[in-house]
Amino acid sequence: MCNSNTAAGMDTGATTVPALVSTWRPKKAIEFEVRTTLIPALELWSGWHFRIHKVRWSPAAIQPGPIRLVDAGFAASGVARTGLLYTESELRMLLDQDAAVVEAWGKDEQSCLILSDGSASGVVDLQTDVIGDGRLSTRSPLLLRADANTNLIMQRTVIPAVQHTLVADSVSKSAAEMWLATGVFAVSKTSGLDVNEIRKLWLKRPKLQVAAKLGEEDEIRIMLH
Repeated sequence: MCNSNTAAGMDTGATTVPALVSTWRPKKAIEFEVRTTLIPALELWSGWHFRIHKVRWSPAAIQPGPIRLVDAGFAASGVARTGLLYTESELRMLLDQDAAVVEAWGKDEQSCLILSDGSASGVVDLQTDVIGDGRLSTRSPLLLRADANTNLIMQRTVIPAVQHTLVADSVSKSAAEMWLATGVFAVSKTSGLDVNEIRKLWLKRPKLQVAAKLGEEDEIRIMLH
């Protein structure tokens, strides 16, 4: 459910790009709120866009324990030209410029990337670049295998994602908050780029910094460098 939807301008230091800010709750009944800022990279970082999430919750209003949050990228074909399902490969080998053109997926501690026939889809966890309050328990990239025929274009698809686990407790009576950040990467087959050009765009990954004053949610500066 989205209960607010406003446009904002984000200063990158070199230029100003538009951004979309949306505040939503997974359930009305609990005090758990996510404020998402969606930032297009435009010509600065081809193939990328960024999602900054400010997660706030009332410890007294939810059941103590882990809270799982999943931020996913775009669906990609899960079937190679051979007709077989994609297999997992070591990400460093998938990105080797001298390697043969492959149709596979791989992940490391921060990211997950799918290379398919002339296209790519990936996500990278940028949370390590964002100031938080230490409530993040675990983070792990993963590949979601969607059910067959749930995509209008491709029969079988796979989706790169990052899973975060937050730790909630009922000891504190004040609202808790956490910043999460995800870089989302996608290149379509119609781009005309070869696999090595796609690899270079993936490796041209930005660093992200978020500075915000406590209680002043509208004053958020995103600096890409």
